[in-house]
Amino acid sequence: MQRQIRILRPLRMKSRRGFALIAAVFLMIVVSSMMLKMISYTTENTQQILNDYLQEQAALLAYGATEYSLLRISSGACPDALNLTYPDTNPLFDIRIQMQYIWDDTIGAPAGCSTFQTVTTDEQHGIVLIDVTVSTMDEDGDLLAGMDYPIRYHRRTLQKL
Repeated sequence: MQRQIRILRPLRMKSRRGFALIAAVFLMIVVSSMMLKMISYTTENTQQILNDYLQEQAALLAYGATEYSLLRISSGACPDALNLTYPDTNPLFDIRIQMQYIWDDTIGAPAGCSTFQTVTTDEQHGIVLIDVTVSTMDEDGDLLAGMDYPIRYHRRTLQKL
């Protein structure tokens, strides 16, 4: 005949329940930490997409500002600097265009155009050096549109006139 110890049996059942509870809590912690990491990656990805979009928009604005300054020069005006904002209402980008002209000594600069340097070669009658800077900073140095960091894009173009 076998002896049955009834005192130890309830202890075994309690220890199993306690182990299951600890395992369930541990599993919930692991799953919640994985979910938090996925949410973190999602928000970082969204912010990176926004910053990439604004950087690409700044590059396109710099290209357009270069073309606009060439249009202004070809219309007969010789501005040394232009300041633009984009868009006109609630501006997000500040566009600054600096132009330096180089003219042939024999021909001379057109009326109203200043000369920063002269050249004497026959191949070059006039050249303009255009520096375009597109940034999201305003004059006070404050960030616009609640961005994490400022976007700044610089483009330099040397164009024959």
